[in-house]
Formats: sequence, structure tokens, C-alpha cells
Amino acid sequence: MRKALEVFTTTGRYLIENFNSKLVAPEIRMAWAIEVLNNIDLRVSTSGIISQNKPTIYVSNHIGYIDIPILMSSIVDCVFVSKKEVGSWPILGQASKKIGTVFVKRNSKDSRTQAREEIIYQLTQNNKKIIVFPSGTTSLGNEVHWNKGIFEIAEQYKISVQPVRINYSHLRAAAYINKDKLLSHLIKLTKHKGLSAHIEFHTPIRVKDVMRDLEYCRAWCSDIFLDSSGSSSINHDFNMSKIDPIY
Repeated sequence: MRKALEVFTTTGRYLIENFNSKLVAPEIRMAWAIEVLNNIDLRVSTSGIISQNKPTIYVSNHIGYIDIPILMSSIVDCVFVSKKEVGSWPILGQASKKIGTVFVKRNSKDSRTQAREEIIYQLTQNNKKIIVFPSGTTSLGNEVHWNKGIFEIAEQYKISVQPVRINYSHLRAAAYINKDKLLSHLIKLTKHKGLSAHIEFHTPIRVKDVMRDLEYCRAWCSDIFLDSSGSSSINHDFNMSKIDPIY
């Protein structure tokens, strides 16, 4: 319980310290993410080269809410796209608003249109790095549907896409799925010893065929297997000739 509460108190402290700031500076966001990960004793490792291009769209599999500080601890000055419900979470919702998260209500056409316009603005006018979970929900399976909107934006505005794959040492413990509740899940998560996450960055690609490139990225990002012991593995056997790498 103590470690779970530290996540909220850490977040609350950053909110109070930056109360008068319209948006929290990138280095403060990263410091918050690292401190939250330290609160729950979660170690993060990375492989691959993180694109430094601006703008860039990062598309990732989505396992749980902890994906967000994990990515924020590695990708500097990024904007997340998140489901609208996250904005109502206690303390964490206020923090997500403070860092400029673009919220979208999945079953609302107006909300999706507004979010699309905001994403385009952040990419084309502010040269931002955007992190998107195209599944729109958390999942452990590689059959989950991905929304094509972000790939259409990438194709139309010629913005590079970098697929990102997150994996955990205790995959089911990190996953926020089914009927999990935030506080009880966080308490259980903090009890796992030796919890770690690995982020793998694919070569950035140019989107030339929306559905082909979406399906390739979806399969690569989601190709994580959970066995009966709770351990997971990744299949690295993908055909790079199917996509158009930037470098």
C-alpha cells in the first residue's frame, strides 16, 4: 500500500510545484516519470534507436497505465493521445491534463474529429512527438484491432512513424485489463519483486500504404506471448522488406 500511495503523493507534489505553469516542462515530465517508476521499483531498459526527428509519431502496444511513465522516461518532450476516461482518474488524471495529453472519446465522432485536429496541430505547428496507442485500449493479445487514423495522418503529412514494443518481466501483473481497478491493481503491482520493463524501438518507417503498414506495425508491436507461468517472450522474426524504412 505504501508504494502505491507514493505514486499519488509524488504526482500530487509535482502538480502543486507546477500549479502556475500552463504546461509542465519536458525535463520536469521526465523527472516525474522516473520518480514514479522508482516508487514502484520498476527497472526500464531499451533497445533500438529512438528517433530524434521532430515531428515523429510513435505507435505502441498498450498493456497498462504504467506504459505512460515508461515511455515518458525515454522519449523527451512527447504528447500522449489517451482515452477520455483517464482524465477523470484521481490525481493522475490532473497530471495527464497538465502534460498536454490529447483526450479522445472513442464512441464519439465529434471527439475523434477534434482529437484528430489537435494531433495534426501538434505535429505540423508545434513539431511535437506524439505517442499513440492505436488499439485505443489495453490488451495482451496480438489480435486487437488498431485504428487507422494516425496512419492516415502520417501518410498525408509525410510524418515518420516509429513502432514501439513494450514488454514486462511480469506481464500479467503489469497489464491493466478486463475488470481491473486502478488502486487495487497498483497495490498488487508494487508487490512484485524484480519488476522490469523493456522498450524496443523499431526503425522509423514511411507510411505509403495505410492498411499494409498499420497491419505490419500492429503485428510487430503486439507480438508478445504469455505462458502459464506469467513469463513472456517476443518473436523477432519479421520481414523488414514489407515496410519502407527511413534509415
